[in-house]
Amino acid sequence: MPMLTGTLITAVGFLPIGMAQSTVGEYTFAIFAVTAAALLISWFVSVYFVPYLGVLLLKAKPQATGPLADEPHELFDTPFYARFRGLVNWCVKHRWITIGLTIATLLLGVCRHGPGAEPVLPRFEPAGNPCRPVVPGRHVVRRERWR
Repeated sequence: MPMLTGTLITAVGFLPIGMAQSTVGEYTFAIFAVTAAALLISWFVSVYFVPYLGVLLLKAKPQATGPLADEPHELFDTPFYARFRGLVNWCVKHRWITIGLTIATLLLGVCRHGPGAEPVLPRFEPAGNPCRPVVPGRHVVRRERWR
């Protein structure tokens, strides 16, 4: 129920935009409608559909029959999970080494990126003011005030 309440409160937060009786409301109603629909569909999928998929996809292996049927069966009793459990246990026991390696990896990444690396976004260089006509052959030395 708290998840539904949060979803509805977020959708209602966009209600003034969608219900505005102006030209802004006319154009922004679509934002409200799409946001509310996306939030409600997301709530439905996360509450009903994902658990249903979990039941379908994560079926337990059947218990062994015969002389070994009385022994307890652990779902994660595979070599991969045994190695993974060992790694997690080592990291917990040696937490300061784990924290140090994590910070060292972060610092290595920051140092490798360096100041000379390419920026994520290209540099914005405006070509001029599109509202002002450009006179061919005229060299503008100073800025004129807008009137």
